[in-house]
Amino acid sequence: MKEDYQMTRQEAEKEMEYYRKIFSVVRLLGEEDMKALEKGRLTGTVSDCCQCYKFWKKDILCENCISLKVWKEKTERTKLEFQGDDIYQVISRYVEIDGKPYVMELVKKMYEDSLLDADGRRKLAGKLSGYNDELYKDAMTGAYNRRYFEDELKKYNLPKVATVIGRYYIMDRDNRWDRVEKGYNCLLFGEGNNATSAIEGVKKSYEEGVTDEFVLPIAVGNKEEVDASRIKDNDAIIFFN
Repeated sequence: MKEDYQMTRQEAEKEMEYYRKIFSVVRLLGEEDMKALEKGRLTGTVSDCCQCYKFWKKDILCENCISLKVWKEKTERTKLEFQGDDIYQVISRYVEIDGKPYVMELVKKMYEDSLLDADGRRKLAGKLSGYNDELYKDAMTGAYNRRYFEDELKKYNLPKVATVIGRYYIMDRDNRWDRVEKGYNCLLFGEGNNATSAIEGVKKSYEEGVTDEFVLPIAVGNKEEVDASRIKDNDAIIFFN
C-alpha cells in the first residue's frame, strides 16, 4: 500500500500546480540540494540552491531550517517567518517521488484581515511574547542570553561575536599561562574549536559535557571570517562577560 508521502512525478506536478494557486513559493529540494544546505550549515556559507535567502533578502544562514529537519526526520513541519512587519507561513514536507526523496517547500504571506480575529491576534501576540521570553531570557535569572545578543547584532548590521572563551582560560587570576595561552592563541590566531555561531559553539560544548567557565576557546565563522576577525594592530575590541 502506497503511503501518503509517496507519489509519482505526474502526481507531484499536479499537486504542486494546485499549491501554486495558494502559495507564493512552491518548490522541490532533492538530495543534492539538501547536501548543499547541510554543507552550508557546517561551513557558514550560503548555498546557491537555497532561493529562500533571496526571498527573505538575507545573506546569512537560516538558524532554524525546517527543511533540513524534515529531510532527516521524514516528517512535515510548519513555522512562521517574519520579514519586516509581514508574516509568512512556511511549510516543509518530506515526499518520495518515483522512489526518490525530496522536500517540498511552500511559502505563503499571511494577511492581517484573513489571519485571525481580534481575540486570535491577542492570543497570538501573547504566545509570541512568551516564546520570545523563553527564547531570549535565562529561565533562572531573567537576563537576556547570547541568542538575544547575536540577533540584535544582526538586526542592526553590527559585527557579530568573533570568539567565545570560558573565563577559566582567559581571566588570569593566578598566573597560569598554560590556560591563558589557549585563549590568547584563539583571539590572535584562530586556534581552538570552531563554530558557525556563538550559540552553536556553546551548545556543542554543553552537549560534550564541557560547560560554564570551562568552555574551550571557540573561533566563530568560516575560515575567511575567522582570519578577518582575529585581533590585529590598532583594532578596537569589546570584551563582555
